[in-house]
Amino acid sequence: MIKEIDDMLPMLNTLWIEGPLSHLERICLASMRKQGHRVVLHTYGRVENIPKGIIVKNASETLPFDDTYRHKPTGSISLFADYFRYVLLKKQMGVWIDMDCFCLAPIEIPSHGYLLGHEINTINGAVLHLPCDSPVLDDLLSACRNPNSSPYWLDFRRRYIKRLWFLITGREWHLGVMGWGIVCPVALTRLIPRYGLLDKVQPRKTFYPVDRQESSKLFDPEPFRHLVEDPDIKTIHVYAKERKWETPVPGSFIQWATEYTKELL
Repeated sequence: MIKEIDDMLPMLNTLWIEGPLSHLERICLASMRKQGHRVVLHTYGRVENIPKGIIVKNASETLPFDDTYRHKPTGSISLFADYFRYVLLKKQMGVWIDMDCFCLAPIEIPSHGYLLGHEINTINGAVLHLPCDSPVLDDLLSACRNPNSSPYWLDFRRRYIKRLWFLITGREWHLGVMGWGIVCPVALTRLIPRYGLLDKVQPRKTFYPVDRQESSKLFDPEPFRHLVEDPDIKTIHVYAKERKWETPVPGSFIQWATEYTKELL
């Protein structure tokens, strides 16, 4: 049964540049709506296969698209998605959530305004809310708005040695070449303790109970009931994007998730 919209829950926001959604993105979007949230899909172009009940919004109204914000080695647009989420949070538009996060329970913002979670060795921002006046948010936005400058949390090797090499070889120094996640998990992992906010971070189990290496097993007939029956787990971050177009395998978590959200697909 689909839950009615719960006005006490925050709006969930996510981003898809354009093009068709894979099966993984569809079930994840549907799972967010199933929990009673208003879910906004921000997009810069035509998107196909959107689940029922999802609000579609022109992303340009939040932040004009800038194709230079890419992780240069892979071409991933994740760097722009990082920038987009911080602008969204500054505008107090609700909670940010990555498109590959499957929701098992409603998401609520703590009274202190910080919503983020521990992952193995990092603090992740796939599910994220920061107060609009947070110094963490200000630092993140400053880095994104000055992509040719080194964020102060960059480690010594990249901040000085790697940048010197780029200077010598005449290459552009940009956030996209500084390393993966430099303004998201890397930044959060360093900024949260800097500002004395570690006590605001949710336990790993809350949002990231399955690590990157193990997430591929969610597509296989592996045990998963311990995940979906644990009341402390709010989301499962399905990192294994290389498998997102696969047909669900009977007995897998992905098959269960498909059945769980089928009335919205």
